[in-house]
Amino acid sequence: MSYAIAVGRFYGELADRLVAGAQSGFAEAGAGEAEVFDVPGAFELPLAALYLADSGRYDGVACLGAVIRGETDHYDYVCAETARGIQDVQLRTGIPCAFGVLTVEDMD
Repeated sequence: MSYAIAVGRFYGELADRLVAGAQSGFAEAGAGEAEVFDVPGAFELPLAALYLADSGRYDGVACLGAVIRGETDHYDYVCAETARGIQDVQLRTGIPCAFGVLTVEDMD
């Protein structure tokens, strides 16, 4: 089986830690190393997941990233649409897409 990781890089150091954790999980499960694909941020994850799922090369996609609340409603829209978009990819393609996006108030 082959897996992909799509990762939003807006918070680079945090993204690196999420990818390392996911790779560790894949290794522990005996799945080997997943191929990593970078996107600018969480909002782009559904498109990346769709591309990867439609490619026929992967049995699953882990979508990783972070959205940190700011002073506007932008946070709510990004979180909701990212989650919905990733779910839509699963329903459309039948390829499992894990939602590993941290939706948090702050970096602490």
